[in-house]
Amino acid sequence: MNRQRNNSRQSTGYTKEFTSEEVDSLLSGTEQLLNTLQNRLALPKVGPDGSSECPIAEDMYAEKEECEEKVKGRLNTLRSCLVSIDGEICRCRQNLSKISAGSGRVHLAETARGYANASNAQEVQCRKAVEQRRRVSEMIERVEAALQISCHNKYPGKKPEKSFRPPIPMTASSFPTMPQVCPTPV
Repeated sequence: MNRQRNNSRQSTGYTKEFTSEEVDSLLSGTEQLLNTLQNRLALPKVGPDGSSECPIAEDMYAEKEECEEKVKGRLNTLRSCLVSIDGEICRCRQNLSKISAGSGRVHLAETARGYANASNAQEVQCRKAVEQRRRVSEMIERVEAALQISCHNKYPGKKPEKSFRPPIPMTASSFPTMPQVCPTPV
């Protein structure tokens, strides 16, 4: 079976295999990125020449586009994760088929129990992979929908750039003063 999987990797290119924890982390991180992107979609009106009443409009558009690029990268990762999960589902189903074929030829009760245990384990793995596939597919749909909305909100003309804004200097006089409490003589 490994030879078969390696042969398919050579013909289609290597696909990273994702652990269950990696898939969960990927989905959680994508959820956070989607929320960030959706928050960045509240953008000020900008004229065709890039002018706006908002002094930081170009910065806001630049931040939205940076986030959009991160979401696009995550979409590619989700798609490769889906390919990996499909491979896992295929592997489980092939194993179930082999276990089923082998279990019909055994006569010892102990061996039959071993086949039954192996079959149950493969079914559990297959169900988990199918559930992960559903979750990843749903996330891909959500990401594609968010990107479609985001792509319609473009800065006119050039690619927006963040302007450098030096930090506001903090001096002693910029801090609020505390009233001085002096001890009173007794």
